[in-house]
Amino acid sequence: MQDDNELVRLVLGGNQQAYARLVDKYKGRIFAHLYRMIGQRQDAQDLAQEVFTKAYFKLDTFHLDGNFSAWLYRVAANHCLDELRRRKQTVKTLGEEVELIDAKTPEDELLQKEQQQLLLRQMKGLEEEYRSVLVLRYIDQLSYKEISKALELPTTTVQMRPIEREKSCEKAWKKGGLPYMKCHKSDQLKPYFDGKLSSLESAELEQHVDSCISCQVELVRLMEGTPEAEEWLAEELLSPHFTELVMGDIARQAKSMNRKNTWRKRSLDIMKKTAIAVAGLAAAVTFGTMVSPTFANYVNSLFHTINQADGGMKNAAVEGYVQEVNKKVSDKGITVTVKEVLADPTRNALILEIVDQDGKKLDFKAREYETSFTLTDKNGKDLNPEGDGWARKKYGDYMLVKKDLYHLFTGAEEVPDEITVGFEFSKIMQTEGSWKLEIPIDMKKAKEVAKTVVINQEYTSPQGVVIKLDNIITVPSSSLLTLQTDWNEQRNEEYRKLIAEKGWNDAPEGPRKEIGLTDGERMQHYLTSYDLAYEILDEKGNLIAGRDDTMFHALNGIEKNRVENTRQGNGDSEGRGMAWWDGFTPFTGHEKVIFKLHSIYLNEPASFEAKIALDEWSKEPVVVENSGSTFTFSKFHLKKSDEEEMIGGYKWDDKGGIIEFEATLPKDIVYITEWKAKDETGKVYRVSMNNGDAEYTRSKDGRVQIKSALFIDGLERQPKELTITYGIQQHQYRDGNWEVPIQLEK
Repeated sequence: MQDDNELVRLVLGGNQQAYARLVDKYKGRIFAHLYRMIGQRQDAQDLAQEVFTKAYFKLDTFHLDGNFSAWLYRVAANHCLDELRRRKQTVKTLGEEVELIDAKTPEDELLQKEQQQLLLRQMKGLEEEYRSVLVLRYIDQLSYKEISKALELPTTTVQMRPIEREKSCEKAWKKGGLPYMKCHKSDQLKPYFDGKLSSLESAELEQHVDSCISCQVELVRLMEGTPEAEEWLAEELLSPHFTELVMGDIARQAKSMNRKNTWRKRSLDIMKKTAIAVAGLAAAVTFGTMVSPTFANYVNSLFHTINQADGGMKNAAVEGYVQEVNKKVSDKGITVTVKEVLADPTRNALILEIVDQDGKKLDFKAREYETSFTLTDKNGKDLNPEGDGWARKKYGDYMLVKKDLYHLFTGAEEVPDEITVGFEFSKIMQTEGSWKLEIPIDMKKAKEVAKTVVINQEYTSPQGVVIKLDNIITVPSSSLLTLQTDWNEQRNEEYRKLIAEKGWNDAPEGPRKEIGLTDGERMQHYLTSYDLAYEILDEKGNLIAGRDDTMFHALNGIEKNRVENTRQGNGDSEGRGMAWWDGFTPFTGHEKVIFKLHSIYLNEPASFEAKIALDEWSKEPVVVENSGSTFTFSKFHLKKSDEEEMIGGYKWDDKGGIIEFEATLPKDIVYITEWKAKDETGKVYRVSMNNGDAEYTRSKDGRVQIKSALFIDGLERQPKELTITYGIQQHQYRDGNWEVPIQLEK
């Protein structure tokens, strides 16, 4: 992989795509830093866009042997300070919003969420110069030397200027966190991220978290500082087209430099919005109906302006499928207002505002609230009798309520012309009451532009996995690909034979004496699980969308333009037959696309074994080649306390043994699990691999390489010998040569 300075050289040589890669790499970190400084999400995004544009035209001032990230931070910090001075205002306190931010630097991890909250409260009202140092020091966790370079200040000045304020912040930091209500299952979240849960336990926890608000709050807290959070920041808080917007600004400014007159920022903003309006009208034509949304209707829509909206929602807002409601209900001094609804045949969404009697918006995200929802037609028929499937989340200063419809109706034509969403809050924060509303949603216009293209193509892979493409439904907020997968009879027979040979039919006939699955049941669960990867290409072969079920998307790089929460799966009683709805940002502007199968992932039994004498290990790393894998076990640590410690570059908070390793997996194997360890006495320990911090890359020959650590749960002493095994490996099959051209309706 090319480093930053190599990319800069390419940019200076005229390669703009190299600069787009730099923007993709740093946009989350720069946005996070600016957001903490400026206090407004949209302003921070605008500033981030300006920073990357400015940095592009200043690249010739960057020393090619220097640190690009420090240089970029300096450009961002100076630009932000100039903006603050121009406004003549101090930065706002961010409060609870800091939960959504990940400003992890390449070298360090973020402070915990509670520490950040206390620290930011201490910084309220500070001058910009003091605040910039504290944000870089405690939130971005730069060293004094790095801050000195970023702000172009002497190191001693950086250290001394805010020293008294730092002491007060440090005292607040060390006091601890903030109280919150915990669900008993939230204790499983950290083991989940540490890879200590089995696949089945993980799946059960994921299903629970989907409907548990308390666990969702804890989940956000734990996500702080993880690689997943940094990826989420770039995908969820920033516009999905951020990099394209930056490159567009660069192109416009480069063109304007050849003119005598210069454009003011206001003029650029107007031009940008006008361009979006034109694009929106073009998309409407592609759907087949000229919607002609007014400029104000969509530019001011919350679905269009709030950054958490996915690309599909923004597209629907641009095309005029957002209905303004402003219907409200009040009780106990609290008012709930439904601001807008998104009408779409595949999903409905509502944006709610909740304020107290003084008009202050309530931060319901980190508090308990109790709600129930209904979905009916205009005659009162219950369209969702089970009452499930409602998703709620924080959406800027608002609440987003969303319900997917595609599993309730077989096609857009079956969706009623009018549906009514009913909801009742019985508790908001600590206040009990009754806030009840019914919101009718006109679906006619959205149904009129829904286009269904029947595909009806089927393929059976050499491994016996059957894939059937049903159709593509294109609606205002997504292009929804529906497909079914199953096993053929030959594969089912091979599976049954394997289970019988291995003796994995060990499910108890009577009541279970112990909670949990037997070893055989665990293996059955793994072996009946399978995953897919496919690409959606344009007529020139360019990737416009993609699904990839592998745990580490960077290995293939085809996951693209997925619409949030639209992919679902329903399995049959045995778990092999599945029905899928995969949502992507609408394929507008394309008359034809190509479905291309990329991979099928199957779990298979593995027989890796490494026997290691600990006295040999203490002298030098131990290299083990077994079953096609090559492992280098470098260090062993025995953690004797439950206190959190940083060991081998990873954080651990339980007692046990820790083994650092690097490995090269067999050809086409992309993941391994079901680890066990046995000491010289024959005692067997449960082992988990640290997937959250693991590095997954590919070697030149395409084999997957891992750098990670294993945790041996319950190991209390250093054994003389350890035998380490894993029992499951995920095989990536690329031998399915299947492409399906799909003609989309104009």
